[in-house]
Amino acid sequence: MKKTLILFVILSFTVQIAYSQILSKNAFRFENEPPPELKSNSITDIVIIDENTIWLGTGKGLSKTEDGGSTWKTYTDEQGLGKGGISALAIKDSVIWVATAFDTIVMDEHVAAGGGLTYSTNYGDTWTHIPQPEPGGDWTVIDNVTYDIAIMDSAIWIASFGGGLMKSLDMEGKNWIVRPPDAYNFNPDEYLNHRVFSLLAVGDTLWVGTAEGINVSYDAGRIWETQFTHQNQDLPISGNFVVAIALQEFEEKQIVWAATINAEGTDEVRAISKTENNGLTWDTFLEGKFTYGFAFHGNEVYAATDSGLWKSPDGGENWEVFPQIIDADGKEKLYTMDYYAAGVTPNNVLWVGTSDGLAITSNNGLEWQILRAFVKLGEKSEPRVYAYPNPFSPLRFNQFGGDGFIRFQFNTKNSTHATIRIFDFAMDLITSIDGGSWAGNQDCSVAWNCRDGNNHLLANGTYFYQLDLDGDGKYWGKIVIID
Repeated sequence: MKKTLILFVILSFTVQIAYSQILSKNAFRFENEPPPELKSNSITDIVIIDENTIWLGTGKGLSKTEDGGSTWKTYTDEQGLGKGGISALAIKDSVIWVATAFDTIVMDEHVAAGGGLTYSTNYGDTWTHIPQPEPGGDWTVIDNVTYDIAIMDSAIWIASFGGGLMKSLDMEGKNWIVRPPDAYNFNPDEYLNHRVFSLLAVGDTLWVGTAEGINVSYDAGRIWETQFTHQNQDLPISGNFVVAIALQEFEEKQIVWAATINAEGTDEVRAISKTENNGLTWDTFLEGKFTYGFAFHGNEVYAATDSGLWKSPDGGENWEVFPQIIDADGKEKLYTMDYYAAGVTPNNVLWVGTSDGLAITSNNGLEWQILRAFVKLGEKSEPRVYAYPNPFSPLRFNQFGGDGFIRFQFNTKNSTHATIRIFDFAMDLITSIDGGSWAGNQDCSVAWNCRDGNNHLLANGTYFYQLDLDGDGKYWGKIVIID
Protein backbone atom coordinates (compact mmCIF):
# COMPACT_ATOMS: atom_id res chain seq x y z
CA MET A 1 0.00 0.00 0.00
CA LYS A 2 2.63 2.52 1.06
CA LYS A 3 4.80 2.17 -2.03
CA THR A 4 1.90 2.15 -4.46
CA LEU A 5 0.60 5.35 -2.89
CA ILE A 6 4.02 7.01 -3.19
CA LEU A 7 3.95 6.43 -6.93
CA PHE A 8 0.42 7.81 -7.05
CA VAL A 9 1.36 10.98 -5.18
CA ILE A 10 4.32 11.66 -7.49
CA LEU A 11 1.73 12.52 -10.12
CA SER A 12 -0.26 14.89 -7.89
CA PHE A 13 1.06 17.90 -5.95
CA THR A 14 -2.04 19.87 -4.97
CA VAL A 15 -1.92 21.07 -1.36
CA GLN A 16 -3.29 23.84 0.90
CA ILE A 17 -1.92 26.11 3.65
CA ALA A 18 -1.69 24.47 7.08
CA TYR A 19 -1.45 25.12 10.81
CA SER A 20 -1.94 23.01 13.96
CA GLN A 21 -4.89 21.01 15.17
CA ILE A 22 -6.05 19.20 18.30
CA LEU A 23 -7.39 15.73 17.56
CA SER A 24 -9.70 13.35 19.33
CA LYS A 25 -8.57 9.79 19.93
CA ASN A 26 -9.98 6.39 20.80
CA ALA A 27 -8.32 3.61 22.78
CA PHE A 28 -8.79 -0.08 22.01
CA ARG A 29 -7.99 -3.23 23.96
CA PHE A 30 -8.03 -6.48 22.06
CA GLU A 31 -10.86 -8.61 23.40
CA ASN A 32 -10.21 -11.21 20.73
CA GLU A 33 -6.92 -12.34 19.28
CA PRO A 34 -6.15 -10.91 15.83
CA PRO A 35 -6.31 -13.38 12.92
CA PRO A 36 -3.50 -15.97 13.26
CA GLU A 37 -2.20 -15.50 9.71
CA LEU A 38 -0.88 -13.14 7.11
CA LYS A 39 -3.74 -11.29 5.44
CA SER A 40 -1.96 -9.68 2.48
CA ASN A 41 0.67 -10.50 -0.13
CA SER A 42 1.69 -6.85 -0.45
CA ILE A 43 4.51 -6.42 2.09
CA THR A 44 5.54 -2.78 2.25
CA ASP A 45 7.54 -2.49 5.50
CA ILE A 46 9.75 -4.86 7.50
CA VAL A 47 11.02 -4.08 11.01
CA ILE A 48 13.43 -6.60 12.54
CA ILE A 49 13.35 -6.75 16.35
CA ASP A 50 15.47 -9.86 16.92
CA GLU A 51 16.11 -13.24 15.32
CA ASN A 52 12.52 -14.37 15.80
CA THR A 53 10.42 -11.22 16.13
CA ILE A 54 9.53 -9.37 12.94
CA TRP A 55 6.81 -6.83 12.22
CA LEU A 56 5.39 -6.29 8.73
CA GLY A 57 3.44 -3.43 7.24
CA THR A 58 1.09 -4.92 4.65
CA GLY A 59 -1.73 -3.93 2.35
CA LYS A 60 -4.22 -5.34 4.87
CA GLY A 61 -2.84 -4.50 8.26
CA LEU A 62 0.08 -4.89 10.66
CA SER A 63 1.48 -8.43 11.02
CA LYS A 64 3.81 -9.86 13.67
CA THR A 65 5.68 -13.10 14.15
CA GLU A 66 7.54 -14.10 17.31
CA ASP A 67 8.77 -17.47 16.07
CA GLY A 68 10.67 -16.60 12.91
CA GLY A 69 7.66 -16.75 10.58
CA SER A 70 6.07 -20.05 11.64
CA THR A 71 2.97 -18.28 12.95
CA TRP A 72 1.57 -14.78 12.49
CA LYS A 73 -0.90 -12.36 13.98
CA THR A 74 -2.39 -9.56 11.88
CA TYR A 75 -3.94 -6.39 13.32
CA THR A 76 -6.44 -4.50 11.17
CA ASP A 77 -9.14 -1.89 11.67
CA GLU A 78 -11.18 -4.63 13.37
CA GLN A 79 -8.58 -4.59 16.16
CA GLY A 80 -8.38 -0.80 16.36
CA LEU A 81 -6.01 0.30 13.59
CA GLY A 82 -7.02 2.85 10.98
CA LYS A 83 -8.73 2.02 7.73
CA GLY A 84 -6.62 0.72 4.85
CA GLY A 85 -3.13 -0.64 4.43
CA ILE A 86 -0.03 0.32 6.36
CA SER A 87 1.63 3.39 4.84
CA ALA A 88 4.21 3.94 7.61
CA LEU A 89 5.60 1.93 10.53
CA ALA A 90 8.01 2.88 13.33
CA ILE A 91 9.01 0.91 16.43
CA LYS A 92 11.24 2.01 19.32
CA ASP A 93 11.47 -0.22 22.37
CA SER A 94 7.86 -0.93 23.42
CA VAL A 95 6.41 1.98 21.43
CA ILE A 96 4.81 1.29 18.04
CA TRP A 97 3.34 3.85 15.65
CA VAL A 98 1.61 3.03 12.38
CA ALA A 99 -0.15 5.06 9.71
CA THR A 100 -2.73 3.71 7.30
CA ALA A 101 -4.00 4.83 3.92
CA PHE A 102 -6.70 3.85 1.48
CA ASP A 103 -7.94 4.70 -1.98
CA THR A 104 -11.16 6.62 -2.42
CA ILE A 105 -13.01 8.30 -5.27
CA VAL A 106 -13.52 12.05 -5.49
CA MET A 107 -15.18 13.52 -8.57
CA ASP A 108 -14.83 10.20 -10.40
CA GLU A 109 -11.08 10.07 -9.77
CA HIS A 110 -9.11 7.71 -7.51
CA VAL A 111 -7.24 9.61 -4.82
CA ALA A 112 -5.28 8.63 -1.72
CA ALA A 113 -6.63 9.32 1.75
CA GLY A 114 -5.01 9.02 5.15
CA GLY A 115 -6.59 6.49 7.50
CA GLY A 116 -5.02 8.09 10.55
CA LEU A 117 -2.38 7.03 13.07
CA THR A 118 -2.47 4.28 15.68
CA TYR A 119 0.03 3.81 18.46
CA SER A 120 0.80 1.47 21.32
CA THR A 121 3.08 2.16 24.27
CA ASN A 122 3.06 -1.45 25.50
CA TYR A 123 4.12 -3.37 22.41
CA GLY A 124 0.62 -3.91 21.09
CA ASP A 125 -1.34 -4.88 24.20
CA THR A 126 -3.47 -1.74 23.83
CA TRP A 127 -3.78 0.74 21.01
CA THR A 128 -4.85 4.35 20.59
CA HIS A 129 -6.21 5.55 17.25
CA ILE A 130 -5.98 9.14 16.03
CA PRO A 131 -7.75 10.52 12.95
CA GLN A 132 -5.44 11.64 10.19
CA PRO A 133 -3.65 14.81 11.40
CA GLU A 134 -4.75 17.72 9.24
CA PRO A 135 -2.82 20.96 8.97
CA GLY A 136 -5.88 23.16 9.26
CA GLY A 137 -7.39 25.62 6.83
CA ASP A 138 -9.39 24.08 4.01
CA TRP A 139 -7.18 21.00 3.67
CA THR A 140 -8.93 17.65 4.17
CA VAL A 141 -7.87 14.05 4.60
CA ILE A 142 -7.84 13.50 0.82
CA ASP A 143 -4.27 13.26 -0.50
CA ASN A 144 -3.05 13.77 3.06
CA VAL A 145 -1.25 10.48 3.63
CA THR A 146 1.49 9.79 6.18
CA TYR A 147 4.42 8.06 4.48
CA ASP A 148 6.96 7.92 7.30
CA ILE A 149 7.20 8.21 11.09
CA ALA A 150 10.17 8.98 13.35
CA ILE A 151 10.10 8.36 17.11
CA MET A 152 12.45 10.66 19.04
CA ASP A 153 12.82 11.18 22.76
CA SER A 154 11.25 14.63 22.49
CA ALA A 155 8.60 14.22 19.80
CA ILE A 156 6.79 12.02 17.32
CA TRP A 157 7.40 13.23 13.77
CA ILE A 158 5.31 12.34 10.71
CA ALA A 159 5.94 12.96 7.03
CA SER A 160 2.64 13.57 5.24
CA PHE A 161 1.91 14.60 1.67
CA GLY A 162 -0.85 17.10 2.40
CA GLY A 163 0.13 17.87 5.97
CA GLY A 164 3.85 18.33 5.42
CA LEU A 165 6.24 17.74 8.32
CA MET A 166 4.36 17.59 11.64
CA LYS A 167 5.32 16.80 15.22
CA SER A 168 3.56 15.91 18.46
CA LEU A 169 5.46 17.03 21.55
CA ASP A 170 3.12 15.26 23.96
CA MET A 171 4.14 11.89 22.45
CA GLU A 172 0.46 10.87 22.35
CA GLY A 173 -0.78 12.68 19.26
CA LYS A 174 -3.11 14.96 21.21
CA ASN A 175 -1.66 18.04 19.51
CA TRP A 176 0.18 18.38 16.21
CA ILE A 177 2.34 21.25 15.02
CA VAL A 178 3.24 21.85 11.39
CA ARG A 179 7.01 22.38 11.26
CA PRO A 180 8.45 22.95 7.78
CA PRO A 181 12.12 21.91 7.51
CA ASP A 182 13.22 25.45 6.65
CA ALA A 183 12.65 29.07 7.65
CA TYR A 184 9.51 29.65 5.56
CA ASN A 185 5.88 29.59 6.63
CA PHE A 186 4.18 26.39 5.56
CA ASN A 187 3.01 26.66 1.96
CA PRO A 188 3.35 23.44 -0.05
CA ASP A 189 1.74 25.14 -3.05
CA GLU A 190 4.81 27.34 -3.31
CA TYR A 191 7.56 25.26 -1.70
CA LEU A 192 8.32 21.72 -2.83
CA ASN A 193 10.43 21.43 0.31
CA HIS A 194 7.19 21.38 2.34
CA ARG A 195 5.99 18.19 0.65
CA VAL A 196 7.53 15.58 2.92
CA PHE A 197 7.93 11.85 2.30
CA SER A 198 10.74 10.33 4.39
CA LEU A 199 12.35 10.62 7.82
CA LEU A 200 15.40 9.34 9.68
CA ALA A 201 16.07 10.02 13.36
CA VAL A 202 19.58 9.41 14.75
CA GLY A 203 19.83 10.67 18.31
CA ASP A 204 18.90 14.36 18.13
CA THR A 205 19.62 14.52 14.40
CA LEU A 206 16.58 14.46 12.12
CA TRP A 207 16.92 13.86 8.38
CA VAL A 208 13.90 14.85 6.28
CA GLY A 209 13.36 13.90 2.65
CA THR A 210 11.04 16.10 0.61
CA ALA A 211 10.23 16.84 -3.01
CA GLU A 212 13.11 19.35 -2.97
CA GLY A 213 15.96 17.52 -1.33
CA ILE A 214 17.18 16.44 2.09
CA ASN A 215 17.02 18.67 5.17
CA VAL A 216 18.93 18.10 8.41
CA SER A 217 18.39 19.37 11.94
CA TYR A 218 20.97 18.56 14.62
CA ASP A 219 18.79 19.63 17.58
CA ALA A 220 15.62 17.56 17.16
CA GLY A 221 13.99 19.94 14.69
CA ARG A 222 14.37 23.24 16.49
CA ILE A 223 16.79 24.69 13.92
CA TRP A 224 17.26 23.57 10.32
CA GLU A 225 20.84 24.17 9.31
CA THR A 226 21.36 22.21 6.10
CA GLN A 227 19.57 21.38 2.88
CA PHE A 228 21.11 19.10 0.25
CA THR A 229 19.79 19.26 -3.30
CA HIS A 230 20.91 18.11 -6.72
CA GLN A 231 21.72 21.71 -7.58
CA ASN A 232 23.66 23.01 -4.56
CA GLN A 233 26.61 20.59 -4.34
CA ASP A 234 29.48 19.48 -6.53
CA LEU A 235 28.82 15.81 -5.69
CA PRO A 236 25.05 15.91 -5.06
CA ILE A 237 22.14 13.55 -4.61
CA SER A 238 20.82 12.17 -7.91
CA GLY A 239 17.41 13.83 -7.66
CA ASN A 240 15.48 16.02 -5.27
CA PHE A 241 12.47 13.76 -4.69
CA VAL A 242 13.53 11.72 -1.65
CA VAL A 243 11.20 8.80 -1.00
CA ALA A 244 13.28 6.85 1.55
CA ILE A 245 16.19 7.46 3.97
CA ALA A 246 18.02 4.78 5.97
CA LEU A 247 21.05 4.48 8.24
CA GLN A 248 23.86 1.94 7.88
CA GLU A 249 26.19 1.59 10.87
CA PHE A 250 29.42 -0.15 9.96
CA GLU A 251 32.89 -0.05 11.53
CA GLU A 252 31.99 2.97 13.69
CA LYS A 253 30.67 4.77 10.61
CA GLN A 254 27.19 6.19 10.21
CA ILE A 255 26.34 6.04 6.51
CA VAL A 256 23.13 7.60 5.24
CA TRP A 257 21.42 6.11 2.19
CA ALA A 258 18.58 7.78 0.29
CA ALA A 259 16.25 6.79 -2.52
CA THR A 260 16.50 9.90 -4.69
CA ILE A 261 14.46 10.33 -7.84
CA ASN A 262 13.95 13.11 -10.32
CA ALA A 263 11.74 16.06 -9.36
CA GLU A 264 11.74 19.17 -11.55
CA GLY A 265 15.37 19.41 -12.64
CA THR A 266 15.99 18.22 -16.19
CA ASP A 267 19.31 16.61 -15.24
CA GLU A 268 17.94 14.76 -12.18
CA VAL A 269 17.67 10.96 -12.35
CA ARG A 270 16.37 8.07 -10.32
CA ALA A 271 19.13 6.41 -8.32
CA ILE A 272 20.46 5.66 -4.85
CA SER A 273 22.46 8.37 -3.08
CA LYS A 274 24.88 7.65 -0.22
CA THR A 275 26.94 9.87 2.08
CA GLU A 276 29.64 8.92 4.58
CA ASN A 277 30.34 12.50 5.68
CA ASN A 278 26.93 13.77 6.86
CA GLY A 279 25.93 14.98 3.43
CA LEU A 280 28.97 16.99 2.38
CA THR A 281 29.36 14.71 -0.66
CA TRP A 282 27.25 11.95 -2.17
CA ASP A 283 27.93 8.86 -4.23
CA THR A 284 25.18 7.54 -6.50
CA PHE A 285 24.37 3.98 -7.61
CA LEU A 286 21.76 2.01 -9.56
CA GLU A 287 20.85 4.85 -11.89
CA GLY A 288 17.39 4.45 -13.41
CA LYS A 289 16.04 2.35 -10.54
CA PHE A 290 13.20 3.44 -8.27
CA THR A 291 14.23 2.27 -4.80
CA TYR A 292 11.60 1.75 -2.11
CA GLY A 293 13.74 0.72 0.85
CA PHE A 294 17.07 -0.52 2.20
CA ALA A 295 18.51 -3.19 4.51
CA PHE A 296 22.04 -3.69 5.82
CA HIS A 297 24.23 -6.38 7.32
CA GLY A 298 27.73 -5.18 8.04
CA ASN A 299 29.03 -3.73 4.78
CA GLU A 300 26.35 -5.52 2.75
CA VAL A 301 23.60 -3.35 1.31
CA TYR A 302 20.23 -4.48 -0.01
CA ALA A 303 18.04 -2.24 -2.17
CA ALA A 304 14.39 -3.10 -2.78
CA THR A 305 13.52 -1.58 -6.15
CA ASP A 306 11.02 -1.60 -9.00
CA SER A 307 13.38 -3.89 -10.91
CA GLY A 308 14.01 -6.53 -8.28
CA LEU A 309 16.13 -6.96 -5.17
CA TRP A 310 19.71 -5.73 -5.53
CA LYS A 311 22.67 -6.48 -3.28
CA SER A 312 26.05 -4.88 -2.85
CA PRO A 313 28.57 -6.92 -0.83
CA ASP A 314 30.96 -3.99 -0.49
CA GLY A 315 29.08 -0.86 0.49
CA GLY A 316 27.88 0.05 -2.98
CA GLU A 317 30.96 -0.51 -5.13
CA ASN A 318 29.44 -3.50 -6.91
CA TRP A 319 25.82 -4.60 -7.34
CA GLU A 320 24.01 -7.73 -8.46
CA VAL A 321 20.31 -8.42 -8.76
CA PHE A 322 18.80 -11.57 -7.29
CA PRO A 323 17.19 -13.91 -9.82
CA GLN A 324 13.51 -14.78 -9.56
CA ILE A 325 12.78 -16.06 -6.07
CA ILE A 326 11.69 -19.71 -6.09
CA ASP A 327 10.69 -21.71 -3.02
CA ALA A 328 12.98 -24.56 -2.01
CA ASP A 329 10.52 -27.16 -3.31
CA GLY A 330 10.41 -25.42 -6.70
CA LYS A 331 6.63 -25.14 -6.78
CA GLU A 332 6.12 -21.62 -5.50
CA LYS A 333 7.59 -18.54 -7.21
CA LEU A 334 7.33 -14.80 -6.84
CA TYR A 335 5.94 -13.20 -9.98
CA THR A 336 6.90 -9.57 -9.55
CA MET A 337 9.65 -7.04 -10.15
CA ASP A 338 8.37 -4.75 -7.37
CA TYR A 339 10.38 -5.36 -4.20
CA TYR A 340 9.16 -3.03 -1.48
CA ALA A 341 11.12 -3.82 1.68
CA ALA A 342 13.97 -5.86 3.13
CA GLY A 343 15.36 -6.64 6.56
CA VAL A 344 18.23 -8.72 7.97
CA THR A 345 18.11 -10.41 11.38
CA PRO A 346 21.14 -10.48 13.71
CA ASN A 347 21.85 -14.07 12.60
CA ASN A 348 21.90 -12.94 8.93
CA VAL A 349 18.50 -14.16 7.77
CA LEU A 350 17.22 -11.99 4.93
CA TRP A 351 13.53 -11.08 4.82
CA VAL A 352 12.11 -9.61 1.62
CA GLY A 353 8.73 -7.96 1.08
CA THR A 354 7.21 -7.70 -2.40
CA SER A 355 3.91 -7.05 -4.12
CA ASP A 356 3.51 -10.83 -4.45
CA GLY A 357 4.40 -12.17 -1.03
CA LEU A 358 7.12 -12.55 1.59
CA ALA A 359 10.41 -14.42 1.06
CA ILE A 360 13.03 -15.58 3.57
CA THR A 361 16.55 -16.93 3.04
CA SER A 362 19.29 -17.90 5.49
CA ASN A 363 21.97 -18.66 2.88
CA ASN A 364 22.15 -15.59 0.64
CA GLY A 365 19.39 -16.68 -1.72
CA LEU A 366 20.57 -20.23 -2.43
CA GLU A 367 17.32 -21.45 -0.88
CA TRP A 368 14.15 -19.51 -0.19
CA GLN A 369 11.00 -19.95 1.81
CA ILE A 370 8.00 -18.12 0.36
CA LEU A 371 5.10 -17.14 2.59
CA ARG A 372 1.86 -16.08 0.97
CA ALA A 373 -1.59 -15.13 2.23
CA PHE A 374 -4.52 -17.14 0.94
CA VAL A 375 -7.99 -18.23 1.95
CA LYS A 376 -8.13 -21.72 3.47
CA LEU A 377 -10.05 -23.94 1.08
CA GLY A 378 -12.42 -26.84 1.54
CA GLU A 379 -13.52 -25.64 4.98
CA LYS A 380 -17.13 -24.75 5.81
CA SER A 381 -18.54 -23.09 2.68
CA GLU A 382 -15.21 -22.34 1.01
CA PRO A 383 -14.67 -23.90 -2.44
CA ARG A 384 -11.88 -26.33 -3.30
CA VAL A 385 -10.30 -23.90 -5.78
CA TYR A 386 -10.27 -20.21 -6.59
CA ALA A 387 -8.27 -17.87 -8.83
CA TYR A 388 -6.69 -14.57 -7.77
CA PRO A 389 -6.41 -11.72 -8.43
CA ASN A 390 -9.82 -11.90 -10.09
CA PRO A 391 -10.71 -9.88 -12.15
CA PHE A 392 -7.16 -9.96 -13.49
CA SER A 393 -5.13 -7.64 -15.71
CA PRO A 394 -2.12 -9.47 -17.20
CA LEU A 395 -0.66 -6.11 -18.24
CA ARG A 396 -0.59 -4.74 -14.68
CA PHE A 397 -0.64 -7.48 -12.04
CA ASN A 398 2.11 -9.92 -10.98
CA GLN A 399 4.44 -8.81 -13.74
CA PHE A 400 7.53 -10.87 -14.44
CA GLY A 401 9.44 -11.45 -17.67
CA GLY A 402 6.95 -9.47 -19.71
CA ASP A 403 3.95 -11.52 -18.54
CA GLY A 404 1.36 -11.15 -15.82
CA PHE A 405 0.48 -14.23 -13.77
CA ILE A 406 -2.79 -15.28 -12.18
CA ARG A 407 -2.81 -18.00 -9.50
CA PHE A 408 -5.10 -20.95 -8.93
CA GLN A 409 -5.24 -21.83 -5.24
CA PHE A 410 -6.50 -25.29 -4.23
CA ASN A 411 -6.02 -28.00 -1.64
CA THR A 412 -5.59 -31.75 -1.77
CA LYS A 413 -7.06 -34.59 0.28
CA ASN A 414 -4.79 -37.35 -1.06
CA SER A 415 -1.67 -37.59 -3.22
CA THR A 416 -2.70 -36.45 -6.66
CA HIS A 417 -1.75 -34.81 -9.96
CA ALA A 418 -3.37 -31.50 -10.94
CA THR A 419 -4.42 -30.33 -14.39
CA ILE A 420 -6.05 -26.97 -15.04
CA ARG A 421 -8.02 -26.42 -18.24
CA ILE A 422 -9.10 -23.01 -19.51
CA PHE A 423 -12.28 -22.56 -21.59
CA ASP A 424 -13.73 -19.55 -23.34
CA PHE A 425 -17.33 -18.41 -22.90
CA ALA A 426 -18.46 -20.90 -25.58
CA MET A 427 -16.75 -23.65 -23.54
CA ASP A 428 -14.11 -24.26 -26.21
CA LEU A 429 -10.80 -25.41 -24.71
CA ILE A 430 -8.18 -22.61 -24.77
CA THR A 431 -5.25 -24.34 -23.08
CA SER A 432 -4.27 -26.93 -20.49
CA ILE A 433 -1.86 -26.28 -17.61
CA ASP A 434 0.12 -29.05 -15.96
CA GLY A 435 -0.36 -28.35 -12.27
CA GLY A 436 2.19 -30.92 -11.08
CA SER A 437 2.02 -33.66 -8.47
CA TRP A 438 1.11 -32.93 -4.87
CA ALA A 439 1.01 -34.79 -1.59
CA GLY A 440 -2.20 -35.13 0.37
CA ASN A 441 -3.56 -32.50 2.73
CA GLN A 442 -1.63 -29.63 1.12
CA ASP A 443 -2.47 -26.05 0.20
CA CYS A 444 -1.29 -25.62 -3.39
CA SER A 445 -1.05 -22.91 -6.02
CA VAL A 446 -0.33 -22.93 -9.74
CA ALA A 447 0.46 -19.77 -11.75
CA TRP A 448 -0.55 -19.12 -15.37
CA ASN A 449 0.46 -16.27 -17.69
CA CYS A 450 -2.95 -15.87 -19.36
CA ARG A 451 -1.73 -17.16 -22.72
CA ASP A 452 -3.38 -19.79 -24.90
CA GLY A 453 -1.82 -22.91 -26.40
CA ASN A 454 -0.29 -20.79 -29.20
CA ASN A 455 1.30 -18.38 -26.70
CA HIS A 456 -1.16 -15.60 -27.54
CA LEU A 457 -2.31 -13.34 -24.74
CA LEU A 458 -6.00 -13.83 -24.07
CA ALA A 459 -8.38 -11.03 -24.94
CA ASN A 460 -10.53 -9.28 -22.37
CA GLY A 461 -13.52 -11.35 -21.36
CA THR A 462 -14.93 -14.07 -19.15
CA TYR A 463 -13.32 -17.50 -19.05
CA PHE A 464 -13.96 -20.71 -17.17
CA TYR A 465 -11.42 -23.03 -15.60
CA GLN A 466 -11.53 -26.64 -14.51
CA LEU A 467 -9.26 -28.08 -11.83
CA ASP A 468 -8.86 -31.83 -12.40
CA LEU A 469 -7.38 -33.68 -9.41
CA ASP A 470 -6.62 -37.33 -10.19
CA GLY A 471 -8.63 -39.60 -7.96
CA ASP A 472 -10.46 -36.69 -6.36
CA GLY A 473 -12.69 -34.85 -8.80
CA LYS A 474 -13.14 -31.87 -11.07
CA TYR A 475 -13.83 -28.41 -9.75
CA TRP A 476 -14.92 -25.35 -11.71
CA GLY A 477 -14.53 -21.59 -11.47
CA LYS A 478 -14.65 -18.39 -13.48
CA ILE A 479 -12.09 -15.66 -14.17
CA VAL A 480 -12.47 -12.26 -15.77
CA ILE A 481 -9.58 -10.80 -17.76
CA ILE A 482 -9.49 -7.04 -18.22
CA ASP A 483 -7.00 -4.67 -19.78
